[in-house]
Amino acid sequence: MKEDTATEFCKKRDAETYAKWEKTGLMRGIDDPDLQRKVSTLLENQAKYILQDTKSWAKEIEENKDYQLAISIVFPMIRRIFADPDFNTNVDWDVMTMPAGLFEGKTWMASTEKLATRFDAKLPFEPGGYLNLDPEIEMISILTEKLAAELQAKWAGRKVRIYIPVVMMGKMHFSDIGTDHQKYGLATRFAYQWKTGETDEL
Repeated sequence: MKEDTATEFCKKRDAETYAKWEKTGLMRGIDDPDLQRKVSTLLENQAKYILQDTKSWAKEIEENKDYQLAISIVFPMIRRIFADPDFNTNVDWDVMTMPAGLFEGKTWMASTEKLATRFDAKLPFEPGGYLNLDPEIEMISILTEKLAAELQAKWAGRKVRIYIPVVMMGKMHFSDIGTDHQKYGLATRFAYQWKTGETDEL
């Protein structure tokens, strides 16, 4: 009875999460119910992370257009990466709604791993400004390509459960002191097990 109750709770939660994100238009074109569940859960996890992470940085974020840009592009970037057919062919992944959980009879603990991909407020541009494209569209395109390739390589041979897809390292992290723009380190929060059956949390 308890298992049935838990299952019904999860189904109701997942349906509500999907309905919420379907209204944003980000779920358009995703027809597979399981992929709808996974992508909408990642978007929800990301939103909760941003709200929690930025509470103590409200003033800084309000005055920092680069950080605002990073927040504005992260959701369409997540949708592009995790709904992509090639990504789903190459990566065996699912989601977590909490940083720890019991799946397939084993305890999974999510932890954070730094990524080589960086968010750069100035994309490759011609002298004097951005390329002749909308900066947000160009940013999403470049970061999606880089991050998708890095995650596919990182998660090869593993079964992955993702908690927070994109973590801004150090909150207001400046990696290029003295330049006229900012770069932010990125990370991802997940748990995994090797497909051989051996589990190992980062």
